[in-house]
Amino acid sequence: MITDVISEKEFMKQIAEWTLENDKAALLPKGGKAEYIENFVLPNIEYTHTQSAKGKDGDVITLLKGGIHLKDWETKSGKKKADITFYKVLKTPASNPDCEPYVAGYIVCS
Repeated sequence: MITDVISEKEFMKQIAEWTLENDKAALLPKGGKAEYIENFVLPNIEYTHTQSAKGKDGDVITLLKGGIHLKDWETKSGKKKADITFYKVLKTPASNPDCEPYVAGYIVCS
């Protein structure tokens, strides 16, 4: 299922919750779930370019696909692997095509 484009803050929250639920190395700190989410650091993700297109406003929108993939022995159940896939949405303004694209949000697939 694909959801709407979400902010980086919401993306980090969703990935942190997924990690806490699935990764056996993710331990709940004394401060609880809120502390875990607040201090969560995204692992190093390799993104793959999937597509680029012009938006309605002429800006170039680029989708980069990434994900976190846990082998069965890395999961809390220890019996089945866990995967989450997401897209980083980049935008390059039509008014300044030479500038660096900026992150416009994320799409999380489940």
